[in-house]
Amino acid sequence: MRQGDTLIINDEPWDFSVIPPGATLPREHFDCPYAAGDVERDTDGKLHITLLFPHASKAPDEACFPDLIIDPADGPIALPDSMWPIPQPAPETTNEQN
Repeated sequence: MRQGDTLIINDEPWDFSVIPPGATLPREHFDCPYAAGDVERDTDGKLHITLLFPHASKAPDEACFPDLIIDPADGPIALPDSMWPIPQPAPETTNEQN
């Protein structure tokens, strides 16, 4: 979810409003397990963030090779179905007659 310069990832807010235009927040200062690199704000004020997208081993191509998300609106961000967590098979049932 996006709220202005804040991303909410797994219910944890990450506020990037302190990054001025042209600056970089090194990866080691962005302690998010899904961060794949530095967070940058270009000179036009746009944030550039690369995140890892976990998926199951047999996830569809849309999850394995997702489209770029560029300047999403505030609110929930639609992601492809990653089949994560891996669905568990339903327990077997038996029909016993007395």
